[in-house]
Amino acid sequence: MKHGALIALGLAGCVGSSFEAEELGETESAVKVLRDKCKKHPKKKCVETTVTVNVDGGTLTTPDGLVMEVPFGAVDQPTELVVTATTIDPDPAIGGQGTVYAFEPEGTVFVRPVQITLPLPAGMTAASVYWTKLGSSEFEPIGGTISGTTITAETTHFSLAVVGSPSGVRNLNGVVKTTHISATTRDSIAFDLGANPAHAIVSDGTGGYVAIPAVAGPEGTFTIDNVPVGDYVLRTNNTYLVTSTNTPDLGFSAGGRPVRQPTDNPLIEMSLSGLVPWQAGDQVELISSQADDFGFNIELDSSLEPGHTSAVLPVELLPGGQQISLILGSQGDSTLVGQLRTQTSANGVPYQAMTRIGHFPSTFDMTLAGPNAVAVTLDTDISNDASIALDFRGTAHFAALTADGDPAANPFCDFVCGGIVGVLAQAGSASDGFYTGNADMLLLFDYAGTDLDTGTMNYGSTSSFVGDWGLLFLSRWNAQRVYQLPDTDFPGGGARAPNLIEWVTDSASGAAGPLVPKLTPPRNIQIDGQAFFDGSSTNLTTTATITWSPPAVIPEIAVADATPDCPAGPVPVLYTIGVRRLFVSPN
Repeated sequence: MKHGALIALGLAGCVGSSFEAEELGETESAVKVLRDKCKKHPKKKCVETTVTVNVDGGTLTTPDGLVMEVPFGAVDQPTELVVTATTIDPDPAIGGQGTVYAFEPEGTVFVRPVQITLPLPAGMTAASVYWTKLGSSEFEPIGGTISGTTITAETTHFSLAVVGSPSGVRNLNGVVKTTHISATTRDSIAFDLGANPAHAIVSDGTGGYVAIPAVAGPEGTFTIDNVPVGDYVLRTNNTYLVTSTNTPDLGFSAGGRPVRQPTDNPLIEMSLSGLVPWQAGDQVELISSQADDFGFNIELDSSLEPGHTSAVLPVELLPGGQQISLILGSQGDSTLVGQLRTQTSANGVPYQAMTRIGHFPSTFDMTLAGPNAVAVTLDTDISNDASIALDFRGTAHFAALTADGDPAANPFCDFVCGGIVGVLAQAGSASDGFYTGNADMLLLFDYAGTDLDTGTMNYGSTSSFVGDWGLLFLSRWNAQRVYQLPDTDFPGGGARAPNLIEWVTDSASGAAGPLVPKLTPPRNIQIDGQAFFDGSSTNLTTTATITWSPPAVIPEIAVADATPDCPAGPVPVLYTIGVRRLFVSPN
């Protein structure tokens, strides 16, 4: 049922005068009409509260107790947000009570859902939040959680909101945007789910299930109507998630500018000077966050010898995503080159720390045809004004992988195996997480599964980098099993099955206490009752049943904001196992 006329009549209540529903033209904004009318009658002007938020998010609280929490990454640029407590009469058709709120800029679609906590009208013990649809004056129920005298819900867009009667169903309002991040740019672009829309899988009331497909909307939004209140299964492609959210967020982050020029020619000849006198174990790496291109250990193919301060390095770029892109200084691409120098910790443990950096000339543009050559001088020393001390338990990581994982996996292979701990500079913000390649500020390696009490290790800051960078802490231990696929002669067997434990956090958390696995593999994995790893699994069917026992170590998260259904304290995290089907020819 639509309530557009009722909303229009209610707007008159804001100014104490009447105007007909027809005053709202087909394309005219209900919120705009409201504001214009209120401004003409200062004595009955609606109460406005404003806040300016940036990518870090922020909080707005109105005088009557509404609280809006904008999370990190909900907006790309500084944005002024306005919440108006109006004097509109709530729509009785939806059981509306209390204040009708207007949220502006109307039609704003956020990259991440925004949480709104509304005062619960006196006497209401059961309710739902109602929100007007994008580009419409029709209210729809979006659910909500009651706690004391408030009700909390989330929204992906700004329009009008009010508290109304409880509803057994709600309309899901989701968003899917790709946030393209570099050190100097941030652009969120709507992502088209195309032929694979999301579905909400719910009970059909007869013991079966029905899948309700999403309907695509503007600016990366989608809706799934009439989903029962409570848990449902959200399906996206082959991923199934049990959730109760009314604002499914299917967005993700990617490195680089949103529009780049792909290339099949990844080679650059770099004439590098200004090195700190070279020593064994040093490394050179390259990071172009705008192009999302990287180069690691590029010294390996050079003629660098101890004591050298310059060299010609052949660089083969690596993509952060799926495709190498041209580095284009004319498009604002800034390319960092850094030397990591071998150092010794206070307790005599060797590690590498970035010591000196330089940048590609701002006029350097790669071409599709090549050859691409550039001269770079490392001209900036990084002050080692930060430090960290670690108690890394390599024995615990090695034991967890071999005891509970694949015992045939090789932790000492020749390809990214063993342990690595690092402080990493991520373009954008640390809150973006590990979404693409990054600059290594400090690296510590464990190739033998040993315990390392490092004592103090010094490393530098990103203050001399171009743009914005955040620091992450990485702990990873990796073992691999190599499989020779039938009819292949690919070097190394043709397939590598990684078996790894990885933790990404902040430096303070990484340095707090012994660095042991925060999660271990599932145990006792069986397929159709047969042990999976010992080679006894034979005569398997295409509809095999996989079983496993819980991991020995499962992480916990702390719940700070307790509710009656979710008390404060540690809560086990859901552990999932992924299954991928591999189809091969009969031969």
